[in-house]
Amino acid sequence: NYIPTKSSVRFMDEYMQAVLGKKEHATLLVGPYGKGKSHLLLVLLAVLSMERNSENEKIINQLKAKLKGVEEVGNKACSDLEKIWKSRRYLPVIINDTTGDLNQAFLGALSDALKRERLEELAPDTYFSEAIRRTEEWERDYPDTFSKFVKELKAKSFDISKLRAELKCFSKAALDVFKDIY
Repeated sequence: NYIPTKSSVRFMDEYMQAVLGKKEHATLLVGPYGKGKSHLLLVLLAVLSMERNSENEKIINQLKAKLKGVEEVGNKACSDLEKIWKSRRYLPVIINDTTGDLNQAFLGALSDALKRERLEELAPDTYFSEAIRRTEEWERDYPDTFSKFVKELKAKSFDISKLRAELKCFSKAALDVFKDIY
């Protein structure tokens, strides 16, 4: 249902050129409520991340036809769209949580993106995953160490389930508790 306007196609093409040029820069897209900023970015994310198959090819062709109809900028945007579509798929990592630490929000968003695409095995090791792995190792191979660790957790108003759950959510506070006891 995307209805391209001259300005929205220009913005979309600027983003596509940034992707094609592998430029590393941030942008800020500002405009009044209801002007289609989010919709524009969702269309672009779909183009970047959709599986390359015949069904989605039809959708891309419909979008190209709409872009071609936009004066001046449409043909260039259409050409860039074609290049992106023929290149590799991208993995959108969408950060929704803006309340805490940016690193924590990024790790959570990356984890969500990998799960969404069934690529969990590609998740990078982090201090959080290593802390979980270490507690599991203690539980499995070093019961005395694990018992002492659990006792220390209780003194800090934690239990092992809560600690692991919070570490899975990339909680810095939980990691600090782990490191403190460790």
